[in-house]
Amino acid sequence: METIFRSSSPWGPYVACPRNPILTHRNETDNPIHCVGHADIFDDANGNSWAVCLGARPLDGLHMHNLGRETFLAPVVWDEDLWPVVGDGGRIRLEMEGALPAAPGPRAKEWIPSFSMNEGADLEWNFVRNPERSRYRFHESAKTVELRGSEKTLSEAHGSPTFIGRRQEEIDCVFSARVALAESAASVGEAGIAAYYNDAYHYEIFARENARGETEIAVRKKIHDLEAETCVAILPSKHAGIQLRVRADQKRYRFDYALEDGDWIELGSGMTAGLCTEGTHTMTFTGVYLGIFAIRSTATFADIRYENV
Repeated sequence: METIFRSSSPWGPYVACPRNPILTHRNETDNPIHCVGHADIFDDANGNSWAVCLGARPLDGLHMHNLGRETFLAPVVWDEDLWPVVGDGGRIRLEMEGALPAAPGPRAKEWIPSFSMNEGADLEWNFVRNPERSRYRFHESAKTVELRGSEKTLSEAHGSPTFIGRRQEEIDCVFSARVALAESAASVGEAGIAAYYNDAYHYEIFARENARGETEIAVRKKIHDLEAETCVAILPSKHAGIQLRVRADQKRYRFDYALEDGDWIELGSGMTAGLCTEGTHTMTFTGVYLGIFAIRSTATFADIRYENV
């Protein structure tokens, strides 16, 4: 919740707003936004007042969220006694009416990276801790990213695995990429896409070459201190590029693969609740990232795409 007090002097005495708390959803469990607070009030260039606050969007029927804390914007008006009224009488919604200083731009449903790491490009990308930049090569003309994986895995609590991802913005979304393992490193490593909360909570689908020279696609899940490969498919022959995809919704993260331009095949899945803040031992609020990774191998990723469904 958020409360407000005021005084004519920084040293007080302070008077409480008679409507405190001026922002709270503590009695509105049916509201799609939970845990609102940490608010600030500011004026725009036209003199209109607004509040920004943190909140979380839980999964349907569960007091659990996988998107992390998000920032929400709400209009503010001042009553006759010059106390602020936030949103709808101290409540905010996913859509509200407000005097925006300019018309809002269209919201992009789909994101495709520019494959440039020049300053200011692709700010959506994030790394795990401090990355070794030499392990990431962006080819703008070819629209590919080459990852040179180290020994670090996604389950490492220290150091930086070779992973680059972007935030999951909506509960229902899709992230996909085409991956090709380098011939010289295919037999010793793996590369694929991951739904990553932190080193103790992540799901991934990846390609590798087994001891017989066959290409395998596998799904692995890490929850708490349990880590296991839950599904493995052996491909009938070698392929220059394999399409991998994760589909996220209220219930599950589903992992698919496809060969060349063939149909998608669902290989495995993991419960969305497994990557929710409330089920973790760290209880951090960054939310899930969707991205690409390589371990002990060099791989080229193309056709990288994120889409809110």
